[in-house]
Amino acid sequence: MFFRLQSVIMTQQDGKRRKNCLLFLYLGDKKRKKAVFTRKNKGSV
Repeated sequence: MFFRLQSVIMTQQDGKRRKNCLLFLYLGDKKRKKAVFTRKNKGSV
């Protein structure tokens, strides 16, 4: 029982960490696209 509970806690923490990692990657990708977009606009003006 104790081990099962511990494994559940571990998977929850792992899931949270993975979600944070995905969110970080997503935000980073958005920033990169935004930077590329602004650079293109500056070049065309």
